[in-house]
Amino acid sequence: MVEFRKSLTLSFFFKFFLWVSQLMDGKTSFTDSMLSSHLSAIKPVHRPSAIGSQDYEIIKQGTSVGSPEVHILARLQVTGEAEYTDDVPLPPNALHAALVFLEQKTSCSYCLD
Repeated sequence: MVEFRKSLTLSFFFKFFLWVSQLMDGKTSFTDSMLSSHLSAIKPVHRPSAIGSQDYEIIKQGTSVGSPEVHILARLQVTGEAEYTDDVPLPPNALHAALVFLEQKTSCSYCLD
Protein backbone atom coordinates (compact mmCIF):
# COMPACT_ATOMS: atom_id res chain seq x y z
CA MET A 1 0.00 0.00 0.00
CA VAL A 2 2.89 2.35 0.78
CA GLU A 3 4.47 1.80 -2.64
CA PHE A 4 1.15 2.52 -4.32
CA ARG A 5 0.77 5.80 -2.44
CA LYS A 6 4.33 6.81 -3.31
CA SER A 7 3.73 6.01 -6.97
CA LEU A 8 0.41 7.88 -6.99
CA THR A 9 1.94 10.95 -5.32
CA LEU A 10 4.85 10.97 -7.75
CA SER A 11 2.50 10.72 -10.73
CA PHE A 12 0.39 13.63 -9.40
CA PHE A 13 3.50 15.79 -8.99
CA PHE A 14 4.69 14.88 -12.47
CA LYS A 15 1.30 15.70 -13.96
CA PHE A 16 1.33 19.05 -12.10
CA PHE A 17 4.84 19.75 -13.43
CA LEU A 18 3.69 19.06 -16.98
CA TRP A 19 0.63 21.27 -16.53
CA VAL A 20 2.73 24.19 -15.21
CA SER A 21 5.25 23.67 -18.01
CA GLN A 22 2.46 23.93 -20.56
CA LEU A 23 1.23 27.17 -18.96
CA MET A 24 4.74 28.61 -19.20
CA ASP A 25 4.90 27.86 -22.94
CA GLY A 26 7.21 30.37 -24.57
CA LYS A 27 9.03 31.25 -21.36
CA THR A 28 10.95 28.01 -21.05
CA SER A 29 11.72 25.08 -23.27
CA PHE A 30 10.76 22.25 -20.90
CA THR A 31 8.12 20.86 -23.22
CA ASP A 32 10.58 20.61 -26.12
CA SER A 33 12.57 17.93 -24.31
CA MET A 34 9.49 16.01 -23.11
CA LEU A 35 8.28 12.86 -24.79
CA SER A 36 4.90 13.10 -26.48
CA SER A 37 3.72 10.13 -24.43
CA HIS A 38 4.43 12.15 -21.26
CA LEU A 39 2.61 15.20 -22.59
CA SER A 40 -0.50 13.08 -23.10
CA ALA A 41 -0.89 13.06 -19.29
CA ILE A 42 -2.22 16.63 -19.32
CA LYS A 43 -4.76 16.11 -22.08
CA PRO A 44 -8.34 15.87 -20.82
CA VAL A 45 -9.94 12.44 -20.88
CA HIS A 46 -13.64 12.25 -21.71
CA ARG A 47 -15.40 9.12 -20.52
CA PRO A 48 -19.10 8.36 -20.62
CA SER A 49 -20.88 8.16 -17.30
CA ALA A 50 -21.04 4.70 -15.81
CA ILE A 51 -24.53 3.31 -15.51
CA GLY A 52 -25.41 0.37 -13.31
CA SER A 53 -28.43 -1.29 -11.82
CA GLN A 54 -29.16 -3.72 -9.05
CA ASP A 55 -32.14 -6.04 -9.05
CA TYR A 56 -33.36 -7.71 -5.89
CA GLU A 57 -36.58 -9.25 -4.76
CA ILE A 58 -38.45 -7.52 -1.95
CA ILE A 59 -40.65 -9.71 0.17
CA LYS A 60 -42.78 -7.68 2.55
CA GLN A 61 -43.42 -9.53 5.78
CA GLY A 62 -44.87 -7.40 8.52
CA THR A 63 -42.46 -4.50 9.15
CA SER A 64 -39.82 -2.91 6.97
CA VAL A 65 -37.02 -3.76 9.41
CA GLY A 66 -34.28 -5.62 7.53
CA SER A 67 -35.70 -4.94 4.07
CA PRO A 68 -33.55 -3.08 1.53
CA GLU A 69 -34.59 0.55 1.16
CA VAL A 70 -33.04 3.03 -1.24
CA HIS A 71 -31.75 6.10 0.60
CA ILE A 72 -33.06 9.44 -0.66
CA LEU A 73 -29.58 10.79 -1.47
CA ALA A 74 -28.06 7.46 -2.57
CA ARG A 75 -28.33 8.20 -6.30
CA LEU A 76 -26.75 11.65 -5.88
CA GLN A 77 -23.90 10.27 -3.77
CA VAL A 78 -23.15 7.42 -6.16
CA THR A 79 -23.09 9.67 -9.23
CA GLY A 80 -21.00 12.35 -7.49
CA GLU A 81 -23.74 14.97 -7.81
CA ALA A 82 -24.34 15.32 -4.06
CA GLU A 83 -23.27 18.65 -2.56
CA TYR A 84 -21.29 18.51 0.66
CA THR A 85 -20.39 21.41 2.92
CA ASP A 86 -16.81 21.42 1.60
CA ASP A 87 -18.12 21.79 -1.97
CA VAL A 88 -20.14 24.94 -1.29
CA PRO A 89 -18.10 28.14 -1.77
CA LEU A 90 -17.86 30.45 1.22
CA PRO A 91 -19.76 33.73 1.00
CA PRO A 92 -17.75 36.96 1.07
CA ASN A 93 -16.65 38.05 4.56
CA ALA A 94 -17.35 34.58 5.96
CA LEU A 95 -16.30 33.96 9.54
CA HIS A 96 -14.36 30.93 10.74
CA ALA A 97 -14.41 29.35 14.18
CA ALA A 98 -11.98 27.11 16.01
CA LEU A 99 -12.20 25.17 19.24
CA VAL A 100 -9.63 26.42 21.77
CA PHE A 101 -8.59 24.41 24.81
CA LEU A 102 -7.11 26.17 27.85
CA GLU A 103 -4.22 24.53 29.65
CA GLN A 104 -5.45 25.37 33.15
CA LYS A 105 -8.92 24.62 34.43
CA THR A 106 -9.43 28.01 36.05
CA SER A 107 -7.88 30.08 33.23
CA CYS A 108 -9.81 32.85 31.58
CA SER A 109 -9.19 33.76 28.01
CA TYR A 110 -9.84 37.41 27.30
CA CYS A 111 -8.21 37.85 23.94
CA LEU A 112 -8.44 35.52 21.00
CA ASP A 113 -7.09 36.34 17.58
